[in-house]
Amino acid sequence: MTTFCVRHRTSYFYDRPVEFGLHQLMVRPRDGHDMRLLASSLAVTPRADVRWAFDTFGNSIALLSFPEAADELVIESELTLRRYGYDDPIHRLARHSGPYPFAYDAEDGVDLAPRCWQTNSNQSQLGQ
Repeated sequence: MTTFCVRHRTSYFYDRPVEFGLHQLMVRPRDGHDMRLLASSLAVTPRADVRWAFDTFGNSIALLSFPEAADELVIESELTLRRYGYDDPIHRLARHSGPYPFAYDAEDGVDLAPRCWQTNSNQSQLGQ
């Protein structure tokens, strides 16, 4: 297991005060079996009203509303995360488990593509 801190700062500077529309930030990873979010902080200049929501995939989205104009925008995020390794090695599938590579529907390919090996032998399984 490994614990680490991630600090991110984004700064924008303008020639004159500007009005800000609604900002949507994705600065928090999802908890999972291999990672836990232990602490987080979000600081925004100028002052913003912050609401948290989830998107369709369960990602945390910070929604920022700014009541006044400003000539700078600074967003600072700090996270403390703990990553866990796998307890058991991943075993190969037994031959009687079924055909491999697995066949997926074309619409599933959109969500599965980043996790699948992109080779000539499995492109048809992703609907490509």
